[in-house]
Amino acid sequence: MNKLIHTSLVESQQHVEILQRDPSSPLFSIKTFEELPLKKELLQGVYMMGFNRPSKIQEQALPLMLAYP
Repeated sequence: MNKLIHTSLVESQQHVEILQRDPSSPLFSIKTFEELPLKKELLQGVYMMGFNRPSKIQEQALPLMLAYP
């Protein structure tokens, strides 16, 4: 039973990771600020403020917020 549950969870996690890499998916997420459609000046400001990479919530929320309506 445990093996079945574990196998199912691993398959689900792999599917979610694939969806997170697909820009057309609502689950799309980013790993760096460079992946966002930000102007060069804004991106420089983000780094000057000391932010090196997005937080977990930013990885998922920012692409949705900045998506073309």
